[in-house]
Amino acid sequence: MATRRLARTGLDDGIVTHLSARNINTAKDLLESCTPLDVSELLDCSETEAAAIIQCVRHQARPSDVMFASVLTRRTCAGVSQKQCAPSHRRASSSSLAK
Repeated sequence: MATRRLARTGLDDGIVTHLSARNINTAKDLLESCTPLDVSELLDCSETEAAAIIQCVRHQARPSDVMFASVLTRRTCAGVSQKQCAPSHRRASSSSLAK
């Protein structure tokens, strides 16, 4: 998900344009190479606003809880037949994933 384009993260078009002009096009580019201070300098905004922008992108780029549960289930049940795998591992309930 980190390869998600910034234009698809819900950021304002002006922000996306400014970041793209500096070759920051994906969530991965922003999250791996920029600190809130860097973003505030690039966009000429406060560090608090920059941190909120990074948080928004981080939230949009994270894998969904359902995707995480399916990966966990596959790893837990790998090499074990479906009958041997505990029912709780076969299907994670959405209530157990909610925080």
